[in-house]
Amino acid sequence: MDNGEYLYIGLRKSLELFLEKSTVNGNKIYLDIGCDGVGVAKSSTSALWPILANVAGCDDVFLLHCAMRILCDPVECVQNNELASQLLVDFVAAVPKLYGLQNMTFNMHSLLHLADDVMHFNAPLDEFSAFKFENYMQHLKKLPKTGYRVLEQIHARLEEKHFVQNFQKPQNVNNRPCAEPGLYDKVCVNNMTFSTSAPNNYVQLFDNVYKIQEIYKDRTGSTRFQVKKILNLSDCFSNPISSSDINVFECEKETLSEGVFINCTPDMTKVAAIKAPGKNIYIALLH
Repeated sequence: MDNGEYLYIGLRKSLELFLEKSTVNGNKIYLDIGCDGVGVAKSSTSALWPILANVAGCDDVFLLHCAMRILCDPVECVQNNELASQLLVDFVAAVPKLYGLQNMTFNMHSLLHLADDVMHFNAPLDEFSAFKFENYMQHLKKLPKTGYRVLEQIHARLEEKHFVQNFQKPQNVNNRPCAEPGLYDKVCVNNMTFSTSAPNNYVQLFDNVYKIQEIYKDRTGSTRFQVKKILNLSDCFSNPISSSDINVFECEKETLSEGVFINCTPDMTKVAAIKAPGKNIYIALLH
């Protein structure tokens, strides 16, 4: 790292705790590393880069991932609710081994009730989560310019924003021209953007993942994709459940079929394609 300092907190202790309670094949431990920069202050040129690490190949971590994926899916959250509940129970039981007994907090315990909450509200987690309110705080924190009368500043900026939005001339939706028929590089369907180039050029229909080649619109406004099916998809992991059960796939190198046409329907899902070392990973988006 150029012009920087490295400080680790708890890495050695966490690895020693993991080794005490887990079996590792061979004499090496591989870590998955993730980091993201956070500015220390607006007036500072320095940044803090928290580095998060996880022992690669530790299947217990997938328990939480699979459970949350199921509970955030509008259909699967009900159909596979019991499976998600059991995955969360297994994950919470594994927390002392993964993170130490000191991290068996109330937040960890609350995970046990998520599946019941989904059934109680009859909705996926995203529809009754408080995260959108917490996430909106980032916009409110940017509104004040000084530390003097912060609440008044926020109120004034929100009032100004509301005034400007109401002042804008409304568009006459009924008089909007229909899209011209022909070829398109990009379209927006069901609040999802599809295009013929990355990163919006993959789509899932039922159990198949396709790569978009061309986009057509007819005179009625209906959208059709010319696509090629990825033939050599496989599971990214098989424990605790197969990754394909939650619409996550991988392949080393894409093998594509001949081009076919598919209609854009509500059953269609956008897919995020992620390049990883030696393979591609495909994740069907839930929203």
